[in-house]
Amino acid sequence: MDAELEIGNPKSPPSEPLTEVTIADNNEAVSLPPTVHEINSPPTSNPLAVAPVIVMTESHTQAPVTPLETETAEIHSDAHSDSSNQEHISSLANADDGVAASASDSLIPPRALAKAETVDPRSWFVSRGPTIKRESMEFASQSTAENIGSTPEKFKRKASDMDSEIDSDSDDEEHEDEIPPYDPTTEKFPMLPIYHPSFQEAEEITYSLVRSFQNFITNSNYEDDETRYLLKELEELKHPKYPEAVRIGLIGDSGVGKSSLINSLLGVESIAPQGDDGESCTYVVQEFVQAPSTQKAPYAAEIEYFSRRTWVSTLRSHIRNYYLYHCRQGKNIEDESTDEEELAARTAFETFMALFWGRDEFADEDSAKNFLSSASSEADPRTLAKLFAWTDGIFEQLLSGNSCSTLVSATIFDLNEQIKPYTKTVVHSAIGRGLRCSPWPLVKLIRIGLKSPLLAQGIILADLPGTSDINRSRVFATQRYLRSCDISLVVASIQRVESDVAVHRNLIEAYRRRRGGSVIMACTRADDIGTTKRQQSIVLSPVEEELMGTIARKRMSVEAKSNGLKAEIKNAKGNRSLVNELTRRRDRYEMRRIMLDAETTEVRINARNNKVIRGLAQKYNELTKDEYSLPVFCVSNLAYTTHLIGYNERQPPRLSIEQSGIPNLRNHIYRLPSKGKFATLEHHCVTSMEAFLKTIEMSCSVTKLKRKEHLTEIVKNSQDMACEEIHRLFQTFRRENVEAVLAKITASETKWTTAAAKKCVKWAAWKGATYAAWIRYDGTWKTAKMPRTNWNEALLELVKTDLDPAFDELHEACNSFSTDAAEVLGAIINAMKRRLREDPAASLSDTMNIFYIFYNSLIHRRAEIDMLSAEATNSLKKHFSNLRVAATTDGGKSYFADAMSKVYADCVKIRATKGKSAHVAKCEAFTESICAPDGVFMRIRDGVSRDCDKMLLHHEDRLTEKVDAVFKKIQHDFDIVCSTQGDDSPEGQEFRQKLQELVPVARGILTDEVRDHLEKCRLFKG
Repeated sequence: MDAELEIGNPKSPPSEPLTEVTIADNNEAVSLPPTVHEINSPPTSNPLAVAPVIVMTESHTQAPVTPLETETAEIHSDAHSDSSNQEHISSLANADDGVAASASDSLIPPRALAKAETVDPRSWFVSRGPTIKRESMEFASQSTAENIGSTPEKFKRKASDMDSEIDSDSDDEEHEDEIPPYDPTTEKFPMLPIYHPSFQEAEEITYSLVRSFQNFITNSNYEDDETRYLLKELEELKHPKYPEAVRIGLIGDSGVGKSSLINSLLGVESIAPQGDDGESCTYVVQEFVQAPSTQKAPYAAEIEYFSRRTWVSTLRSHIRNYYLYHCRQGKNIEDESTDEEELAARTAFETFMALFWGRDEFADEDSAKNFLSSASSEADPRTLAKLFAWTDGIFEQLLSGNSCSTLVSATIFDLNEQIKPYTKTVVHSAIGRGLRCSPWPLVKLIRIGLKSPLLAQGIILADLPGTSDINRSRVFATQRYLRSCDISLVVASIQRVESDVAVHRNLIEAYRRRRGGSVIMACTRADDIGTTKRQQSIVLSPVEEELMGTIARKRMSVEAKSNGLKAEIKNAKGNRSLVNELTRRRDRYEMRRIMLDAETTEVRINARNNKVIRGLAQKYNELTKDEYSLPVFCVSNLAYTTHLIGYNERQPPRLSIEQSGIPNLRNHIYRLPSKGKFATLEHHCVTSMEAFLKTIEMSCSVTKLKRKEHLTEIVKNSQDMACEEIHRLFQTFRRENVEAVLAKITASETKWTTAAAKKCVKWAAWKGATYAAWIRYDGTWKTAKMPRTNWNEALLELVKTDLDPAFDELHEACNSFSTDAAEVLGAIINAMKRRLREDPAASLSDTMNIFYIFYNSLIHRRAEIDMLSAEATNSLKKHFSNLRVAATTDGGKSYFADAMSKVYADCVKIRATKGKSAHVAKCEAFTESICAPDGVFMRIRDGVSRDCDKMLLHHEDRLTEKVDAVFKKIQHDFDIVCSTQGDDSPEGQEFRQKLQELVPVARGILTDEVRDHLEKCRLFKG
């Protein structure tokens, strides 16, 4: 039975037995299925209409068939699977233009087509036209931070709808109590170029062109150095080189709902585990990424571990904290310093219990305390040796020769059960071959792979340990990871968020890491309106007041009708059918009353949320002076999850799905990858593909210029000059811009040490035990009487003020670098082009056509260099942002913190001497170390200088390598132009002729269809 052929549908090849037949006049035996039906040629109006080729049926009779669809299934399948939009765009519908074939049929093999004399060159490219349909796909612009929650019209429509429902009450109405689960995939996408259907169309067409060229060359049976070069270039052209995924780190205090927010954004229950009653259980960094095509199960977790060097340092710190606290017990020590020390000791103890509970020494708490109390000092070698040996054994069993561990599962629940020991302490769990421990303290990162529409767009979400965690190693892990994040999503509970100092600090630090446009704010628990009188007193706008009045009137009407029905029910006793009917109607009014009450709450919540949004946006602007406004989203994970799993209509969530805020936040995140992704596709389709077509034209040209050594030397000299200019550009950049930052640090040292001396005097006035506690814990501590204070951050306050403008100028200088690099390298190409054109040897009449092609190809090579310059600039900006953080903040890879760690360690060792107390001696040593010339502040200069040199050299090498690759392509094209060693055999001439015939067809597809799709994408904005 014949079936309609689906153009581009990635179906499996037929499984029927193959029959040996002979095709045309070449006597080559090929395999065909038992029956091949006739396929009509496309209408002649189609610009890609092709001549029929001859195909043999099982009975060896001839029938015309177009080869258009020969490679389509394979090409489209590969392109579709690699497309970044595959989760959001519907699959191809069946073709409806009259092209039909048997479901079990197969078209003539490509190798036979390559040899068939009647094949039209256009048949190698996939037909694009009315044969391809897509299911309808809705797109619309959704609310952003400026209008989140500002939807009184929506509430007004609800009240109006309810009015009509009440007035047109139908006795025949059937009411369903259960509301089905919400499907996040029904949400509309933003109106952006990458979400228009034409984006994927452009991807697929260019991919099909590349695959068609590959198949033609591979199946031609002709091979030389040039075909191998072309195939190598084609392999690189298969997919656009899209930017790296946008990495979003969720930061905030423990327990504010970061894990729940990730679950909501992904539309999956508990993919990010939560603790009981919703408390935080994020001990390690967890990344959520799109599952790669090689992933063998729906869900997988890849676990990376800290290096042994890092863990040795951590073990030493835990032993010290435990020893110092317990050796001070029973001594006459002021109580105010013991609370934090006790917590640090407890953290160390819990870490040891997690790792070593399988050992007899840690079989229970008493055994563990006995073992740890046997340490003779805070660095007891015997105790440390045992701990190091046990830890090495754990690493050996976990890794088994690999660099990481991998867990897979078919369900989220099972995966969460598997990774529990890697995220928190699980008593009596066994890993792998009986490893009895909870190794979460050794885990650096857990990368969870799953299929998600959001992640498929090039998004990575990261759940990070809380920034207020007393365990400093976990805080440092968060700080280290944030350096690699493109976007910081600050999460905080909505209660008192406008005045929360910790939230303000997180917003400032997030801005400092990546500057403008890199910060998002999410206020969780937006459905919690509070119960106190102060919390209930929300100021409503006139529109909201009017809406509340409308709802109140509706509620009174509904309640009156409900009470009337109650009276009727009472009077109808004895008439069961009437009582049942009246009860049913009363229940419907009761449902409407519940809905109106929910809308009343939603209006009040909406008013409160709008106030919070305005207040936070204003505060952020005051704190950062960022030219970009802060996107603020008030979200309710509880309300959204209720919608996600479905609920009973009599117990609705407090907020509608829209007012939960999750769809709006998700919509905002969908927008993040758009600009760079579309620019990359456009460059790929317009520049890279055209440059390759010109290479083919030169490769297939019959007329060649006899090799002139001095012409070749012009091209080679230009290549060398480009490398020299790149080196000069980076040297100039360092001399004019980096040196300015280093000079600013040197000039500011005296001012910084003067301000630091004043702070040292203030701290020296503290009680001796309090001062000693801060020294022991690297300057960051708190007690019952003293709030948490970070000495390093306090000492860096003036450093930030002075260096921020200098780093801002460095950031702006990167833009100038991009322009200079593009102009200088472009000038080299233009000069080379001019010298070649003026040379008499290149002006011979019989070679002008091929040189004209070569000259035009240089336009596209220059565009490639412009793109490389822009990429280098973006990378420089990112690395300079990391340098700013390292130079002006504490924690992570901080130059100042590294220098201060030695100061603290030295001061801890100081004891009382004759005539001088320990406290006075510590204060003097500390102040001297901080304020000495060429002291700790100059270590910032050393770090900036060292890392700038390394970073600039790395970027210089990378840009040189990539630009050199472009010049090698130019050199290759020129070698083709000058080559006199072409294959003049009949086979070589025939191959080049047919390959060249494909070029105008491919160029027509690129200039007509592809550019039309790109233009549709460009105009799709809202």
